Amino acid sequence: MTIGDRLRELRENLGFMQITVSKKIGISNKVLSNYENNISTPDLQTLILLCSFYKVSSDYLLGLTIKEPLAESKVTEEEKKILNYYNRLNEENKDASKGFMINLFREQQNTGTTNVKKGFI
Repeated sequence: MTIGDRLRELRENLGFMQITVSKKIGISNKVLSNYENNISTPDLQTLILLCSFYKVSSDYLLGLTIKEPLAESKVTEEEKKILNYYNRLNEENKDASKGFMINLFREQQNTGTTNVKKGFI
């Protein structure tokens, strides 16, 4: 697996579009596309940004280890769908959704129940 394959896999597992990742780390969409398509490779500074963004080691991205990325990067299909919707929200609605989830979690903690309210997605 190449660095481009790993970058694409990490991005897709998080449900991000290339434009989102490129904006967040401060590179052009075309540059990220070239990395993912193995046309070019990131310089050291960009490699550090990518590792930090995806929460993986440079050894993993460079193919020096076959270790899976951190467990938190393993996202189910349902979680990918939710992340995709979340990533499309404006900042105000992202804040509102975070607040809702925190309140829902606290309510769950206080009642000791694991029931989930349905109909929000």
